[in-house]
Amino acid sequence: MRITEEAQVLLNESIKANNADALYVQIENSCCGESLSFALAMKEEDDTIMTIDNVPVIIDLVALKRAEEVTIIVQNGQLFVDDKSVSQDSCGGCSGCGSH
Repeated sequence: MRITEEAQVLLNESIKANNADALYVQIENSCCGESLSFALAMKEEDDTIMTIDNVPVIIDLVALKRAEEVTIIVQNGQLFVDDKSVSQDSCGGCSGCGSH
């Protein structure tokens, strides 16, 4: 995972403003397959915080492997995830599954 400098600023400001400890990254499964989910989180007893591009992150090894093709960027003042491993139409065939 890579985090651009502009995204680092926004993420670190958000972590501080929300009294969180880190960006939490996990894998979520849906009818469209596996995707990464991002949230701000407080560190729990079992968590290890690692620093990725100056941002504290809680992420397990499976999600870390999946995140190799991901860059967190800023567009129009908002954070976005640029995931090179996901095609734009990868979820076109699962309409009606109700999971998103």
